[in-house]
Amino acid sequence: MLRRKVKAELTDVHAHILPGVDDGAESLEEARQMLQMAYDQGIRRIIATPHYRRGQDTARLRELARELKKEAEKIDSDFRIYLGQELMDSEELLEDLKEGRAFTMAGSRYILIEFQPVVSFSHMCQRLRQLQMAGYLPVIAHMERYECLKRGERVRDLIQAGNFTQMNFSSLQGNPLHKNTRWCRRQVLDGNVHLLGTDMHHINQRTPDIKKAVSWLSRNCTRSRLYWMVWKNPAYIIKKKEGMGREREMEKNRYEENDEIDLLELFYELKKKLWLIILAAIIGGGAFGLYSKMILVPKYTSTAMMYVLSKETTLTSLADLQIGSQLTQDYKVMITSRPVLQQVVDELGLEYGYKALREKLTIDNPKDTRILTLSVEDPDPILAADIVNTVAECSSEYIGEIMEMIPPKIVEEGEAAVAPTSPNVKKNAVMGAAGGIFLVCAFVAVRVIVNDTVKTEEDVEKYLKLSVLASVPEKDKGKRGQR
Repeated sequence: MLRRKVKAELTDVHAHILPGVDDGAESLEEARQMLQMAYDQGIRRIIATPHYRRGQDTARLRELARELKKEAEKIDSDFRIYLGQELMDSEELLEDLKEGRAFTMAGSRYILIEFQPVVSFSHMCQRLRQLQMAGYLPVIAHMERYECLKRGERVRDLIQAGNFTQMNFSSLQGNPLHKNTRWCRRQVLDGNVHLLGTDMHHINQRTPDIKKAVSWLSRNCTRSRLYWMVWKNPAYIIKKKEGMGREREMEKNRYEENDEIDLLELFYELKKKLWLIILAAIIGGGAFGLYSKMILVPKYTSTAMMYVLSKETTLTSLADLQIGSQLTQDYKVMITSRPVLQQVVDELGLEYGYKALREKLTIDNPKDTRILTLSVEDPDPILAADIVNTVAECSSEYIGEIMEMIPPKIVEEGEAAVAPTSPNVKKNAVMGAAGGIFLVCAFVAVRVIVNDTVKTEEDVEKYLKLSVLASVPEKDKGKRGQR
């Protein structure tokens, strides 16, 4: 199972664990403690990557790496340490690499290179291209630190150009609402991250604490992608083989950036329009409430009940019960028949015909009973009671005559209702408020989805697929008139 392998065989490709050579571990004792912390987190292979410095003592670095290997073997004989370096971009870097004064990752052709956080995308591309032409395979260290990569599809462009990426575990376990955390997680899900590292420095800060990141990865990544990031790709480096990044050929990307809606962006847009949402709810609820209260005519419902089987009908067999159930259906049809309803219209002198009366009449049969409930809704509560009672009386006589049996009994007569049953002012007001909220939210969502206006450098790269080389600031319009 992959989850077991993730917990037991992680590889850390970025660690400042060599003691006393950079801003990482200050002593061998601290390095030992860092090793133990990393092992407890499930890390079984570490590529030590001290910062590259011009004129550094490479022999001392190799010696420290050998000492660290011995310390790791004391913890577990399968705990492996390899030597590499985090190489800061400089003009002298390529020369030092060729002369062996700077280290690649575990003696391979892969190199872990970092840039200044404010590096331009054009400079990064130029430097990476130079390194590739010299025969090296660049791995961009802690890719999340470079703002120039967070525009359009620049990360994917660099990957397609033959470069590789490394991200820190800690960047995946931040606040999920934070813009940088969301960006980092999206790069992982989009398959734009080849390697993960702790970038550990000390035992009390920038520690190898990766539990939350591993938990998120296990829940959200495919088994294949997780396996490549934490095991397979690092294995290519350690075994000095090419092939890192082939997971793109083996697993189709399930996430297409251009086809998805950034739900958090939509949330922030809705938050900006919160005042409008509240206003729409007030207007919608008030309008529907007033309409229900002032314009809609209140209607009253009166209900009568009839018993299907009379006392002369026996209930001594299952057949009798089945007959009773069938009779309820027959009664429903006969009660709404033209002769019955027309008789009611004539007796009460109603201003409408039997068809209109049929629309006012509702007949129901409560489950597992032989009771029929007759309900009539009308603006006049007294008339509603008169109608339902007359319908009950006329239908009882008609059924007894037509079916040649004892007429069904009227169990309960209808009474004039005190309170109207419709409209429900509160319910309509809530529905109006909900409708207003829905319309505003739908309007904002549509605007976010269809808005492809080019406003920023990021939009140029997203919609036009072009890289921005320079931007010209617009002149202050207020100063034009002064010239």
